Amino acid sequence: MKTKKKKTKKLKSSSSKKSKSKIDLRAAGEKFWNSPAGISIKASAAGLPDPYAMKHNVFWEARKIKNYKQLERFFELYAPGMSAADVAYAASKYISSSNKTWSLFKVLKDPNYYGEVITLFENIEKLGGSAAAYDHKVIDTFCKNTGYTKPKSSKQFENEIWRFKKELGVARTKTGKYTKAQLEKAAAKLAKRESSYKTGFHKK
Repeated sequence: MKTKKKKTKKLKSSSSKKSKSKIDLRAAGEKFWNSPAGISIKASAAGLPDPYAMKHNVFWEARKIKNYKQLERFFELYAPGMSAADVAYAASKYISSSNKTWSLFKVLKDPNYYGEVITLFENIEKLGGSAAAYDHKVIDTFCKNTGYTKPKSSKQFENEIWRFKKELGVARTKTGKYTKAQLEKAAAKLAKRESSYKTGFHKK
């Protein structure tokens, strides 16, 4: 009994050429080199800035830092030329650059001075306000104990005290007074900050 042979259909040369023509290597190459990835590679090879590189706001990146390990990585990325001594010098210079930065970082955020801040608030209340305390010895004592520089006018001092209390979340009541509970709340907030300094990186 004869077996039937299966016929295989051969592609015609015209159809074979047609399938090969579907892949245009030159067009594919041009498409890649004109894409963001290709342009980035060409820019890097030519020693030019990458137009598609992701841009970072260094100040926003700095705000994200939560510990000293991240801080070290930050300087490796954005200021690799700064040594540990350079960083310490820059931080010290910034803190002492104005009374505002000194009062924020060396008074309000220094656990060693929390008691002095609360005492100042209480004395201001007893004297009847910031203006009355400006020419009183209580401000001189506060300056001596914390390194705070007395503002040139009572108005500036009043603004400073307002900023202090805003930082600590203390607000005036309808009568214009600060209640004992508010001052106690501020003291509790300062105490919480003090414990955070002992256990790890400070969080606001």
